[in-house]
Amino acid sequence: MVDEADMALGKPAPVYQTNWRKLTAQPAEKRLRLDGPQLKRWDILQKVGAIQQLNATTETKTNSHPIKGDYPRVKVCVIDAGFHPADKNRARILAYKDFAEPEREDLVDNAERHGTNSANLVLAVYDECELFVARIFRTGRTDGRTEPELMAQAIEWAISPSQNVDIISISAGFHTHSPRLEAAVQKASAANKLILAAAGNQGNLGPVMFPARHSLHTICIFATDTVSKAAGFNPESRNYAHNFAVLGEGFADPKDWRSRLSGTSLATAAASGMAAFVVDFSRQADNRAIFRVDDVSRLAGMIAVFEAISRPSGLFKCVALPNLLPDSFDEGVLSREAMRDYARQTISRAMERAN
Repeated sequence: MVDEADMALGKPAPVYQTNWRKLTAQPAEKRLRLDGPQLKRWDILQKVGAIQQLNATTETKTNSHPIKGDYPRVKVCVIDAGFHPADKNRARILAYKDFAEPEREDLVDNAERHGTNSANLVLAVYDECELFVARIFRTGRTDGRTEPELMAQAIEWAISPSQNVDIISISAGFHTHSPRLEAAVQKASAANKLILAAAGNQGNLGPVMFPARHSLHTICIFATDTVSKAAGFNPESRNYAHNFAVLGEGFADPKDWRSRLSGTSLATAAASGMAAFVVDFSRQADNRAIFRVDDVSRLAGMIAVFEAISRPSGLFKCVALPNLLPDSFDEGVLSREAMRDYARQTISRAMERAN
């Protein structure tokens, strides 16, 4: 396993889902008194707020909307250590299957609540997706022999007709290659399912984990800090591969607000939420004019979109949803319709470059 017990590396600024709301509620004159780093953070979070408004649905949370039309919600499967039964989002799970202990029917997670954190982060980034959870890990560690088979079974379950998910989020990985797992990954890719997998937290002490290093069929996710710089615990970037990195530091620990969680596992969950956002956006009625719109949800399409909304940090490409909007974004100038049109064009231009 990646040993994805997410590390409390230092004490970076905590990342909360509601930060942007607090900042955007501040009077303009107070925001102008922010110093350089704070002002940069304000710019980022203001755009995050706009992104959430960009794709906001009706209060009934249905996908019926005069502009968006009727369309199926994006389905995301989190393959991890389960889900904590007391968590408030348990009602969001449409289907749950325990491969680690098949006889269990109740929800369970490991001591670190790794699976719960991963699933909740997907929802924090994009709340409107439909959530599926597969449990394959009992603890935060693995012997690398049993779990690859369980992960393969979980992937096959996720892509089966009864689940038919669009995106599979894997915040874990293994040091050694598994032919059985490789076959399952290839099967999912052939069915046009997106698989996002964590690169690992081992720095230069080891290569990217499997299945993340299976670059022909998965999107490998590295981590960034809160200012979109590549995290120091990332494995070495790879030649001839897309080295996408997503925010993976400074997340508040739900068990202890004083602690911070970091790791490529968190980055992978966030990236899966981003992918769900983009796919959902592409399915809306007013966005069907996007070039090759039905390919947005496929590997080549999402790679192209991630390329378009990334910024370089050394050999890594730091991906952020706010990059769907212009760098000089001003919420007071652009209407919601103009924001949607700009994001639509950003995705369409990306798809023109897709393989």
